Amino acid sequence: MPKVISKFQINQSQPQNSSASNINVYYCICGEYCLILDDVIENLNKRTTDRSYILNEKELKFKLNARDGDEMLVKREKGLEYQKRFNCTRCELPLGYYSK
Repeated sequence: MPKVISKFQINQSQPQNSSASNINVYYCICGEYCLILDDVIENLNKRTTDRSYILNEKELKFKLNARDGDEMLVKREKGLEYQKRFNCTRCELPLGYYSK
């Protein structure tokens, strides 16, 4: 299942004038980098259930800097959804989740 990035706020660095200008770095609000992506995050698909961004491992090149977090069951209209969360490595803020 693809990784899902939640609605928690992340900040983007300014693009540099170099050959790597198509690389986007996203930061947690504490300042730790959490995601390096070869596209702008706004161009990613979103889930219809909670409007979270989807990181499809088969279609995108990205690096995620996160630590495993809690496992949760979230109540949805069609039943329960399992989520394995991942958190910022510095401040432990939840950044997103895996969904099955």
